[in-house]
Amino acid sequence: MDRGMRDYNLRAQQKGKSQSTAATKSKNSEVNTTDSEQSTTTTTGAMTGDTSLHEERSAQGAAMGMVPPELASFMLESRASFTQLNGKLDKFMEEMSTMKADLANTNHKVSDLETGLTLTSDKVSSIENTYLPQLRSQILNKIEELDEKLILSEIHDRKSNLLIYGVQQRNEKENTYDVVHEVFVHFMGISKEEASRVPLVNAHRLPSSTRGVAESQRQPPAIIVRFVRMIDRDRLLYGFERRPRQHSPTSTQQPNPQPQSSPYSKVTIRTDLPPKMKKERGEVAHITVLTAGYTTIETSSAVMYQCYRSVPDRDASLAFGRSAPITTDKSPPSDQPHHRYSHIRVVNFPNSNNWPSDGFGPFYCEAVKDGREITRVTTFFQRSDAKFIASDGVFTQTVNVNDTGVVISMTNRYQPDDNGNVITWRKDGGDVLTQLEGQTNINFPNPIEISNQGIYEIFYGGERDQNRGGIYRLIVTECPAGIWGPPECYGICDNCYNGGVCDDTSGLCICPNNFMGKNCLEICRDNGGNKFGLNCEFNCSSRNLPTSCRGYLFCLPDPYGCSCDVGSQGLACDSDCDVGTYGPGCSQICHCADVSSCDPFSGICTAGGCQSGWSGNNCQIPDTCEAGYYGSQCIDKCHCMDDVSCDKTTGACPQKCALGYSVRDGQENCQGELFYFIDSYSISQRI
Repeated sequence: MDRGMRDYNLRAQQKGKSQSTAATKSKNSEVNTTDSEQSTTTTTGAMTGDTSLHEERSAQGAAMGMVPPELASFMLESRASFTQLNGKLDKFMEEMSTMKADLANTNHKVSDLETGLTLTSDKVSSIENTYLPQLRSQILNKIEELDEKLILSEIHDRKSNLLIYGVQQRNEKENTYDVVHEVFVHFMGISKEEASRVPLVNAHRLPSSTRGVAESQRQPPAIIVRFVRMIDRDRLLYGFERRPRQHSPTSTQQPNPQPQSSPYSKVTIRTDLPPKMKKERGEVAHITVLTAGYTTIETSSAVMYQCYRSVPDRDASLAFGRSAPITTDKSPPSDQPHHRYSHIRVVNFPNSNNWPSDGFGPFYCEAVKDGREITRVTTFFQRSDAKFIASDGVFTQTVNVNDTGVVISMTNRYQPDDNGNVITWRKDGGDVLTQLEGQTNINFPNPIEISNQGIYEIFYGGERDQNRGGIYRLIVTECPAGIWGPPECYGICDNCYNGGVCDDTSGLCICPNNFMGKNCLEICRDNGGNKFGLNCEFNCSSRNLPTSCRGYLFCLPDPYGCSCDVGSQGLACDSDCDVGTYGPGCSQICHCADVSSCDPFSGICTAGGCQSGWSGNNCQIPDTCEAGYYGSQCIDKCHCMDDVSCDKTTGACPQKCALGYSVRDGQENCQGELFYFIDSYSISQRI
């Protein structure tokens, strides 16, 4: 900067000398200039604006003294720039002031919003904590009130209806009214002419399934009758209830008495209940009974059975007792709480008070809960020196009504104390079945009937009080295989895999140990047991060994019965599975390309994959679905006429849908419809 000033001063001095010389010359030509100025007065007048600006700048320069013109010009330009900048600054300050005002206004609005949000949050909290619960309670009360009104309405609408089961269908063109009139004649004790004059609104057969049932064994479709007059309905119902009853089999009768010759001997007449009163029918309470020391009651120090309650039935109330008076009707010891878990109750058999002997027989755990069927699970205890044991190494067998070839086979391990003591049978602790004397097998007449189910006891005559006999329970479902919903039985069961059993009262699968899910397809543990319960939530041991549950008997709600843990078999559940078998009691067949690679607990093929025609995580899903099912896992239901197979991919039926089903717009498979009569309504909720 100092160097710049020095340069500037040097230039100024040089310019000063030049200006002094110019001034001297100006004085010498002053006179000449005067004439010249006069002669150019007109011209300079025309340039007044420029002269004025020059004079103004000259005056400013004179006021500043001897300031050089360049500096004066620079200062003037700087002053103009400063003036311009000052104007911009003033404008900027105005804009800043406006922005500050806008910001203050925005802050005020934000504050208002925050206040509003706080008030809104308080109102929402008040609604959630106070108003909504009150509204929910009011809605639930209203729903309950409407449900009650609906039930009353349904009862009023259906009170004139009766359902008639067991009347044989003559042919496809039968006159249902004529059939109904004959029923009136039989049960009301009136003439055909009088029966024909009973006024009816309508009468027709209900659709029924024939899936899995031989034509000769199919049950006739039920008939629904709607009466005009309640007195006629009541007369028929009264006549049915007053009909002569069949007596229970005596000791000389066969366990499966043949039907009487009357075409009405198996007819059942029931009222038509409203849907709301039927929808809760069926599903069992989810309990599991684990039994220890059950084949060594006279020698084991740990003879007991435990009743486990799965979610969602932890709140079910439990009761314990003896299922049948086998040698004695003595009740079991009082149940006790589990030492760790409140959802488990335990019944321990002591080594005193004759329990090593009286402990022989069937005992139960019974669960009761609103919205569930009363659920009784039966387990068994036997002596190690029992003279009879089941030939198939199990305590229960589940069959379906109308099954054929049903046999109970027992093995006699010891001879009688006296040669005159013959083999004897009883059922449910009742009278001796004399027609079975000396036999170790019961070959039931075909087809099997519900009346055949029960607990069968075998012993040597004169030795029953030794409690060394054998026991075996036969469970008979009320519907043919694959069908649920008695008595009409036209709901298709869920397809149950891995040893699961269809509950004929609900159509749901009851899954064995180590498997869960709707179709028992979910494997809880790939390479071992120690998992049981509805959701595999229970363990036999915290050590979690593959065989931790070996040696225990597991019993589930009917119609499942009892079985060993997965990977175990035999009456004492202490033997390995044979090669090629797996699952509960080793009851399932492996479908591995290399059967030796089949895991005995899960059925998973550890090498070589599945056999041709099978797929799935344990090779149990067939390439061709069983009739009545479709889909990649064969768990979707076809609903085709005559229960024929449908397309595995789409579910489309080759011809028509079954009665009560149709193909809706945009669909290919048959879908269910709601019937106005009760049994179809309740079943259509699941199929």
